[in-house]
Amino acid sequence: MTTKRFILLISCLFCFFALHAQSEHLTFMDIPIDGTITEFQTKLREKGIQLDKEESAQLPLGERMFRGLVGGEYCDVSVYYPKSSKKVYRVKVFRVIR
Repeated sequence: MTTKRFILLISCLFCFFALHAQSEHLTFMDIPIDGTITEFQTKLREKGIQLDKEESAQLPLGERMFRGLVGGEYCDVSVYYPKSSKKVYRVKVFRVIR
Protein backbone atom coordinates (compact mmCIF):
# COMPACT_ATOMS: atom_id res chain seq x y z
CA MET A 1 0.00 0.00 0.00
CA THR A 2 1.39 3.35 -0.97
CA THR A 3 1.74 6.26 1.41
CA LYS A 4 -0.93 8.30 -0.40
CA ARG A 5 -3.48 5.48 -0.11
CA PHE A 6 -2.65 4.99 3.55
CA ILE A 7 -3.12 8.70 4.31
CA LEU A 8 -6.39 8.70 2.35
CA LEU A 9 -7.62 5.66 4.29
CA ILE A 10 -6.76 7.22 7.64
CA SER A 11 -8.45 10.50 6.62
CA CYS A 12 -11.62 8.66 5.60
CA LEU A 13 -11.66 6.78 8.91
CA PHE A 14 -11.33 10.04 10.87
CA CYS A 15 -14.20 11.56 8.88
CA PHE A 16 -16.37 8.49 9.46
CA PHE A 17 -15.80 8.52 13.22
CA ALA A 18 -16.39 12.28 13.44
CA LEU A 19 -19.71 12.00 11.59
CA HIS A 20 -20.77 9.01 13.65
CA ALA A 21 -20.02 10.83 16.92
CA GLN A 22 -22.23 13.77 15.86
CA SER A 23 -25.30 11.57 15.36
CA GLU A 24 -25.86 10.97 19.08
CA HIS A 25 -27.65 13.60 21.18
CA LEU A 26 -27.04 14.43 24.80
CA THR A 27 -29.78 13.46 27.23
CA PHE A 28 -30.89 14.49 30.69
CA MET A 29 -32.90 11.88 32.62
CA ASP A 30 -33.38 10.04 29.30
CA ILE A 31 -34.81 13.23 27.73
CA PRO A 32 -32.94 14.30 24.56
CA ILE A 33 -31.55 17.82 24.78
CA ASP A 34 -32.64 18.81 21.28
CA GLY A 35 -36.26 19.97 21.39
CA THR A 36 -37.99 23.21 22.32
CA ILE A 37 -38.34 24.43 25.89
CA THR A 38 -42.07 23.59 25.83
CA GLU A 39 -41.39 19.98 24.82
CA PHE A 40 -38.56 19.67 27.35
CA GLN A 41 -40.69 21.16 30.13
CA THR A 42 -43.52 18.68 29.41
CA LYS A 43 -41.11 15.76 29.58
CA LEU A 44 -39.62 17.06 32.83
CA ARG A 45 -43.11 17.24 34.37
CA GLU A 46 -43.68 13.61 33.38
CA LYS A 47 -40.52 12.74 35.35
CA GLY A 48 -41.73 14.66 38.41
CA ILE A 49 -39.63 17.81 37.94
CA GLN A 50 -41.80 20.92 38.38
CA LEU A 51 -41.36 24.47 37.09
CA ASP A 52 -40.44 26.98 39.81
CA LYS A 53 -42.54 29.92 38.58
CA GLU A 54 -41.27 32.42 41.17
CA GLU A 55 -37.60 31.71 40.51
CA SER A 56 -38.11 31.57 36.72
CA ALA A 57 -39.83 34.98 36.75
CA GLN A 58 -36.63 36.52 38.18
CA LEU A 59 -34.37 34.91 35.57
CA PRO A 60 -33.61 36.44 32.17
CA LEU A 61 -35.55 35.33 29.11
CA GLY A 62 -33.89 32.16 27.87
CA GLU A 63 -33.58 30.43 31.24
CA ARG A 64 -36.09 28.52 33.36
CA MET A 65 -35.72 26.97 36.81
CA PHE A 66 -37.23 23.65 37.83
CA ARG A 67 -37.19 21.65 41.08
CA GLY A 68 -37.45 17.98 41.89
CA LEU A 69 -35.66 14.71 42.53
CA VAL A 70 -32.70 13.96 40.30
CA GLY A 71 -30.82 10.77 41.06
CA GLY A 72 -32.45 10.53 44.48
CA GLU A 73 -31.39 14.04 45.50
CA TYR A 74 -33.60 17.14 45.71
CA CYS A 75 -32.17 19.53 43.09
CA ASP A 76 -32.71 22.74 41.18
CA VAL A 77 -32.53 22.29 37.42
CA SER A 78 -31.73 25.28 35.23
CA VAL A 79 -32.61 24.95 31.52
CA TYR A 80 -31.21 27.33 28.89
CA TYR A 81 -32.59 28.14 25.43
CA PRO A 82 -32.19 31.01 22.93
CA LYS A 83 -35.07 33.49 22.69
CA SER A 84 -35.41 33.11 18.93
CA SER A 85 -35.59 29.33 18.37
CA LYS A 86 -36.44 28.23 21.94
CA LYS A 87 -34.37 25.05 21.40
CA VAL A 88 -32.84 23.74 24.63
CA TYR A 89 -29.04 23.77 24.50
CA ARG A 90 -27.93 23.44 28.15
CA VAL A 91 -29.16 21.88 31.38
CA LYS A 92 -27.49 22.51 34.77
CA VAL A 93 -28.33 20.66 37.97
CA PHE A 94 -27.69 22.20 41.39
CA ARG A 95 -28.03 20.05 44.49
CA VAL A 96 -30.12 21.73 47.16
CA ILE A 97 -28.56 21.40 50.61
CA ARG A 98 -31.07 21.40 53.44
